[in-house]
Amino acid sequence: MISTKILFLIATASLLSIFIIIWNRERIIKKAKKNILNTTKKITKLPDINLKKETTTIKKSNIKYSLSDIKKGLKKAEILLEHNEFIEAEKILVSILAVDEKNIEAHIFLASLALKRKKYAQAESLYITLAELQKYKNSSTLSNLAFCLFEQNKIQESIQIYEEALKLDKKNIKRYTNLAQVLFVTRNFPECIKLLKKALSFNPRDTEVLFMLADTYREAEMYKKALTVYFKILDYEPYNIHAKDEIIKLKDAGH
Repeated sequence: MISTKILFLIATASLLSIFIIIWNRERIIKKAKKNILNTTKKITKLPDINLKKETTTIKKSNIKYSLSDIKKGLKKAEILLEHNEFIEAEKILVSILAVDEKNIEAHIFLASLALKRKKYAQAESLYITLAELQKYKNSSTLSNLAFCLFEQNKIQESIQIYEEALKLDKKNIKRYTNLAQVLFVTRNFPECIKLLKKALSFNPRDTEVLFMLADTYREAEMYKKALTVYFKILDYEPYNIHAKDEIIKLKDAGH
């Protein structure tokens, strides 16, 4: 049974990846302007995806655990992580996996730690293993894996994994916005708009999603629609400086 704190860590890691994508609007827009991919191909289903585990270096530990000590070791690693003692926590987790390579809790901790430290190649490899152990049925794991792929510019793989996460969790707004942001980068604006509108159907007053929609309209040169959405944001948040700035920019450009 996974403890409440471990579940909290999973949620935290998922929220971390979501937060980074949503709030780095300018960085994502820059990627879109560079047009990383000129076209968006439909990728085959998940079993056919060619995700290769990167060779990553995780320092081996001299600490040795028996199967009976694993629970105690996980608890110790959990406490160390809470106090940001990442190196010692990592040693314990690696030692646990040396004894029980399929220990899901240890993989969750270790993958979350790699993600938090922005070691995306290492996190990718760990999340692939974790996804395999969970038979690709955990949407948070897939979402985190997709984010790691995105951060390494493995855009098409990221799209596919985000699609699988969405299939597993169709009532979660973040699943729609995550996929939409990656499609934004590929300049697949029609699909991006569809996803954002679907997200807004769950919460029409979500100004973060409205910003994403307005940005997408703007980049797609649908300026009137972009203005409409920016004004809608001001209806909900009259003092939103960012929305006001975007409206001024569009009007100054004659839109």
